[in-house]
Amino acid sequence: MYSNRFTRENPGLIVFLVDQSGSTEDVMPIDGHAIADHIADLVNACITEAIKQATIQTSDDDEEVKHEICFVIIGYGGKGNPDDEKDEGNWKAELLMAPKYSDVISKEYNYQKSVISNLEILPILTPAHGGGTPMASAYMTAYNVLKQSNQSHDGERDPVPVIINISDGEPTDNTADLRKAIEDIKSLQTADGSPLIINLHISAKPNAKELKAPSNIEDCYDDYSKLMFEISTEVTDDIVNNSEPIQRLGISKGGRLFCSNIKDPAYAGQFVSIGTRVKMK
Repeated sequence: MYSNRFTRENPGLIVFLVDQSGSTEDVMPIDGHAIADHIADLVNACITEAIKQATIQTSDDDEEVKHEICFVIIGYGGKGNPDDEKDEGNWKAELLMAPKYSDVISKEYNYQKSVISNLEILPILTPAHGGGTPMASAYMTAYNVLKQSNQSHDGERDPVPVIINISDGEPTDNTADLRKAIEDIKSLQTADGSPLIINLHISAKPNAKELKAPSNIEDCYDDYSKLMFEISTEVTDDIVNNSEPIQRLGISKGGRLFCSNIKDPAYAGQFVSIGTRVKMK
């Protein structure tokens, strides 16, 4: 289980859920930047790094990107009042990017004229914030994306899809709906295992503390961090044994693929990139 690799014949699917709610405008005390800025930077760095890893040198002055990953970005936020039943607002998650890998590459060449190996972080996702936090809607949208992908693939060599949610962890829609969406996603069993669900929690609250793949929910500091813990994938022996990045980060069996308020930007980037690197050659 969790041993299939991302290949051209069996490309991986990475779904980013991007919190773009009004609360992500809050400024992080550690550096004075908005949460929305941190979220965009992490997503852009993760995709850029994946592209670099998938790049091969074909000649002295030319490179080729192996089409081994499809990226989907789902943004969730919106205008209106989520507490007012009469205000329909715009609370549903929005599919921001659902390209084939080649579409991502062609877009990136417009940003940078140099070869891919020399690229800096690509500005694929722009910071945005406003409205509520329809996290349940975002996960339900992800479920539909994964379900459609499963229907078009039936190979035993297909790698498990990966969902990476980056949020301040304060959903404004129904928590029961969120838990139902998580169970639906877990039910999408592939030959290689259930989808991996990775959550990175970024909070500007004074009581927020750093958590690195905790194994005990009591280590979480509030209801929102506990919720993110509960919906994250629990690490198994198979996941540890087949993931060099997880081993390098010191994540062991029983830990959750969940982090909160990571102070070291490099660690946060590596953690988010678990989804793209776990099966990369």
